[in-house]
Amino acid sequence: MKAIKSTRRLAQKFKSLTGLVPVTNNSTRWNSYYRMFERALACHETLSEWQWKYPEMRKSALHKEDWLVIQNTYDFLKQFLVLTKETEGNESTLEQVIVAMDCLRIHYDEATPEARVRWQYSLPHRTSIKSLCL
Repeated sequence: MKAIKSTRRLAQKFKSLTGLVPVTNNSTRWNSYYRMFERALACHETLSEWQWKYPEMRKSALHKEDWLVIQNTYDFLKQFLVLTKETEGNESTLEQVIVAMDCLRIHYDEATPEARVRWQYSLPHRTSIKSLCL
């Protein structure tokens, strides 16, 4: 995504083909890697074609194994996004934040070193923070 954003021509072409703008990580945003991977996965076909079509993208070309790591990391980070959204804002209580932190610790601890790279975890689609930990 950074290679696309690095030139105006590629960024405009990307937007005209996908209807989306490239998203890159941002060190000040908690979930920016998740959002970047989400956008990359949504535009996988376009990115795969472009990495060979445009010379400026060849140095950061992604292979099948790279896409698997992106998908698995995206899946792993999903719980971080959900719990961050559940606990943001003025309505969150300290109890909710502590429960969310415990959930994230358990989520991380349950991932073996191998699974942290090749994560195959499916987050349940429930809204209650406590139910996410069950």
